Amino acid sequence: MPIRGTTVTITTLLKNPATGLPEDAPTETLELIVWDPTGGEEVYIKGEAALEEAAHYGTGQYRYEVVGTITGLWNYRWYVNGEAADEGTFPITSADH
Repeated sequence: MPIRGTTVTITTLLKNPATGLPEDAPTETLELIVWDPTGGEEVYIKGEAALEEAAHYGTGQYRYEVVGTITGLWNYRWYVNGEAADEGTFPITSADH
């Protein structure tokens, strides 16, 4: 498990809802929102800058690095065109665990 203060890589594989095949997000529509364990919300990537900030490493595949600064369970959600496309969680532990 990642320890507080370390970097966590959040990945997604976006798929076309009709075909189920991997598909790239339109340039200005990719968004990633992350909630820390206290409920604090941070919009990490959004709009035209999204593809500059998120690493694109294959058709429909994106990743973004977040520093886990608070111990507990973090939540994230990727959006395309304002619609939820993928979501998940990751834990951050304290150094003494």
